[in-house]
Amino acid sequence: MSAPLDLREIQFDPHWALRFPPSLLVRRRMMPLLRWENQLHVAAATDIDAGSRKLFERQAGVPVRWVPATPESLQEILRQLYGDLGQALSRNTPPLLVESLNVADDDSGGEDMAGVCESLLQSGLLRRASDLHFNVLRDGRTEVRMRVDGQLEVLSHFPAGLRQALFNRLKIMARMDIAEKRAPQDGAFRISGTGGTRVDVRAAALPARHGERVTLRLLGGETGSLTLDRLGMDADQRTLFTEALDLPHGMMLITGPTGSGKSTTLYAAIRHLLEGPPRNIMTVEDPVEYETEGVVQTEVDTKGGKIGFATAIRSILRHDPDVIMIGEIRDRETADLAVRAALTGHMVFSTLHTNTAAGAVTRLIDLGLDRFLLGSVLRLVVAQRLARRLCPNCREERPLTEAEARRLHRETLEGSPHAVAPGCLHCAGKGYIGRVGLFECLPVHGTLSEHISRAPLQGLEHELEPLARGEGHRSLFEDAIRKLHRGDVPLDDILRATLEL
Repeated sequence: MSAPLDLREIQFDPHWALRFPPSLLVRRRMMPLLRWENQLHVAAATDIDAGSRKLFERQAGVPVRWVPATPESLQEILRQLYGDLGQALSRNTPPLLVESLNVADDDSGGEDMAGVCESLLQSGLLRRASDLHFNVLRDGRTEVRMRVDGQLEVLSHFPAGLRQALFNRLKIMARMDIAEKRAPQDGAFRISGTGGTRVDVRAAALPARHGERVTLRLLGGETGSLTLDRLGMDADQRTLFTEALDLPHGMMLITGPTGSGKSTTLYAAIRHLLEGPPRNIMTVEDPVEYETEGVVQTEVDTKGGKIGFATAIRSILRHDPDVIMIGEIRDRETADLAVRAALTGHMVFSTLHTNTAAGAVTRLIDLGLDRFLLGSVLRLVVAQRLARRLCPNCREERPLTEAEARRLHRETLEGSPHAVAPGCLHCAGKGYIGRVGLFECLPVHGTLSEHISRAPLQGLEHELEPLARGEGHRSLFEDAIRKLHRGDVPLDDILRATLEL
């Protein structure tokens, strides 16, 4: 028999766990993990008797393969999925077998639907999902999907008769108006995550063709794990990054499209600063995604208009900050204040929506900033993307074919190593566990700084990269190829993340 699995270290599909009564799983101490290779893999802490095996297989409707698991990890996963295990023992209805729930359309606070919503949210946390999508289909059913590692996965379907009860429950949790169905609404609430951490949930409701759509964004409850070592930067990139962070004043920018991990990198930078000498660190964000002890965090008010990025920055400058983190530079006023804060002895770092590191310079010039100011305050520009991390337990190395090298527009890479992962129990059969960053770090000093200040604007962006390459700069594509050869990321993600550059 194989060694018992620690369920806290593997991925699994919560869809199967939510198809069985909590009382059965808690009493028999078992947990369905995933359907893989035409078998439902079920973790159990002890030997399962023949009667229990037959009962479970009959309810599953597919062949079952039993997998040993450590009692501690199984107990923790059950508690995270179902909450109080004593109460779970009395729940004989599968959370997702919603056709049998006794919830009327106007009974949005019913205990049954509250339990269903709680189970859906815990499923998202277990799968490390960033978002939950509740979308009404043409036939009236509600499809629930979750975004895991940037990819959407279907979690469940609800019948048309329970749509209103489900949406009312979600609206009540987010403190929205349940009577309003024709206008967009926003809200927020908190839930308990693993180890008692508090996870913020941002909710948004939007009228759509076949009924309302609700989206929940699951924001991290802690920053302890957001360290520079876990982002995926190589040693030379991390050195450039930390040297820029530790400067007494100047500006550092993180660039990339929406969903490329810019905010995660900013919080990792804050964690690094908190480990050093005492500093007064203040932030202005929309919204505050990770509550961080030791940092003064300000959230902009987009609805009331009482406090925006520019207003918050002006106020922050009167509170003697050493470091200012701005969630995003969106307009000229915010950019101008950020540059002037950097000029007056503060370290400022922020994000900007551009495709390349060099593109950040031309973007700021387009916003109306003086070029000579940019050349004097910019210290580092980082461009980044996210790629799925191949599962280390099932990845297999093989050489790049001629066709794959052509797809990369680098025929010379034919025969070089890369890896594929067919899937295994540890990665829920997906072949991937988490994501890793692809980075381009562009230090701005010396020749580059002078070029930004004096060179003609036309073609400036394309001139900066060759200048930087002469000083050892590595492009985003080159960093991606390096991680491809190491077997960290799949070829498809490299193509998707970098070839538009």
